[in-house]
Amino acid sequence: VWRYQDDADDQPNGGLQMEFIYGFRAHDTRNGAQYTGLGEIVMIAGATAVVYSPIQHSQRFFNGHTDDVICQALHPDMVTVATGQVGKKALLCVWDTRTMQTLSQMRGFHDHGICAVGFNGKGNLLVSVGMDGDHSIALWNWQKGAKVASATGHSRRIFSVAFNPSDDSIITCGIQHVKFWTVTGRLLRGKTGDFSTGGGTKEQAFLSLTVSKKGRIFTGSEQGEIYRWKNMAVDSMVLAHEGPVFALWVCRDGLCSGGKDGKVSIWSLSLNHLVDFDMRSQSVG
Repeated sequence: VWRYQDDADDQPNGGLQMEFIYGFRAHDTRNGAQYTGLGEIVMIAGATAVVYSPIQHSQRFFNGHTDDVICQALHPDMVTVATGQVGKKALLCVWDTRTMQTLSQMRGFHDHGICAVGFNGKGNLLVSVGMDGDHSIALWNWQKGAKVASATGHSRRIFSVAFNPSDDSIITCGIQHVKFWTVTGRLLRGKTGDFSTGGGTKEQAFLSLTVSKKGRIFTGSEQGEIYRWKNMAVDSMVLAHEGPVFALWVCRDGLCSGGKDGKVSIWSLSLNHLVDFDMRSQSVG
């Protein structure tokens, strides 16, 4: 005869513990997966940031966010990471990928979310871009959790932000614009990039951005072009991919680009083509 257990409505003694996350958020993010200096991969998935060890095939989790994480940036020390989330009064976290401990938290400036972040060359400053109607930009002394400067970004969406290591100026790119910023007191002053030289058009979205240690600036467009910039103007341009350029990175071999066409390409810093890798023909798993 069945009997109702006295403890049937009690809370279970144990709880669920996260072991492994498969995949990461990529459809609406940039730089969603990056190598650390220890050869591990830091990536974002939902409200969790993940550090994956390829050698041990294991993961560690940072759970300091309260909503979905949609951007991240690696510190020059290659182990510290900044991550930004969506939501009202969005949280910006800086944390250690080795210990998974929070080093700093900043909130209260960005109302609807944070879509892009970046460290300066020295690693003491952090820039963030908001998802509000003005796509506001904030400059932070992240170790103190203090806002240093801020400005209205652009009326159109901003996809990426980066510091120029040569002078600590800031570059943003997005829909129909590439913009260059300098810090004046507690204000950021921006100037729109000049497309009248070097070819190309600004009537498109600029999806990716990278800057070399010597200050060479490159942006990737939705039409598959890579633009090189000098003195806030287009210096040269090359058609690099069939479709949008989603990723750009300056590496020891030159400039690395990744496109929607499934190809990873290596270029010299003068935009001479070196080699292609077709990831669609590579086996995975």
